[in-house]
Amino acid sequence: VALAVALPLTGAPACHDGAGLRTALRQDDLAIRAFERAFPAEMARTGIPGLALVIVRGDRVVYERGFGVASVETGDPVRPETLFRLGSTAKVVTGLALSVLADRGELDLKAPIGRYASGLHPAIAALTLDQLLTHTSGLANDAAMEGPTDDGALASRVRGWTESALSATPGTVMAYSNPGYALAGYVLECATKMRFADAVRDLVLNPLGMTRSTYRPLEALTYPVAHAHEASPDGPQLIRPIPENAANYPPGSLFSSARELGRLMIAMLNQGRVDGRQAIAPGAVALLNTRFEPMPGAKNSEYGYGVTRKSWRGFTLLENRGARLGYGSRYMMVPDQRVGVFLLVNRTSAVPDALMEELLARLLKPSPAPPAPAR
Repeated sequence: VALAVALPLTGAPACHDGAGLRTALRQDDLAIRAFERAFPAEMARTGIPGLALVIVRGDRVVYERGFGVASVETGDPVRPETLFRLGSTAKVVTGLALSVLADRGELDLKAPIGRYASGLHPAIAALTLDQLLTHTSGLANDAAMEGPTDDGALASRVRGWTESALSATPGTVMAYSNPGYALAGYVLECATKMRFADAVRDLVLNPLGMTRSTYRPLEALTYPVAHAHEASPDGPQLIRPIPENAANYPPGSLFSSARELGRLMIAMLNQGRVDGRQAIAPGAVALLNTRFEPMPGAKNSEYGYGVTRKSWRGFTLLENRGARLGYGSRYMMVPDQRVGVFLLVNRTSAVPDALMEELLARLLKPSPAPPAPAR
């Protein structure tokens, strides 16, 4: 099953050169069509039940498509509006929500979080949001998919931490930490006096028009949802019950769709503007691209507030990957060309990386040749 939407190649907004944009969109269309058989073939080879893809260029979605099924039991097709649970690609949403408050002057990202968050052990209260969001807090990593399901779970979790939660001296090493993002989410709760899911909805999701995106499964299930699957000798199988842990929302539990994630990429590539309006303050978006920490063992890669920046095929690439039980996701954006791709799957850690990278490469204009050396 495959459902596609290719947006019209006419009607370019006034801020662009119309002929140039139409030429770029026609080139996009040719590149995309070359992959429309490759993705289903890869899904069949690797046992991915469903996949959703969105591509943005400039300030618009130029392509969105669903492949395969939301459930191997029902056979319901994946559509562009089908919700998937993201995994760590959702960290950029947590980072953006906190950046909105920082841009407003309501948070200092480099101040001890105890200034804003109550009930924390002194060693935890001394950490900064900058450390939490760049994985330099020293907090040991974990990613428990099962846990309490009430909205108070996040506060209960982080208020129970002592210095034993630290595996390194804060600020001395970059080491991936989902708990760091959980703690950052609790700071957001305290700063806004709202539950984390509600604060992100009001600060990021609603302003961007991502009105179906949510952290809460009971809300997500009122919309079409791609169900979680895992591999088995008999092919992909549904995961029952739905893995849920409300204390782990901020690191990667957002439900969203290709259609709505296209709006997020447009905002990130256009200084917060979506549909010709300023949805997110430019300063908040800029914060995502101004603070990066080198990633040990990853050549030419740095981690910012939910975003990895690296050199890729001669371009500067912003990306992140997500993997959680039953799902996988990845986004890739080239800011200089204002092009981005977001891909979602409903099988554990099964993103077809090679195909996604080759698709993005075909959407890019060649890098300018370096000037010839003077003779």
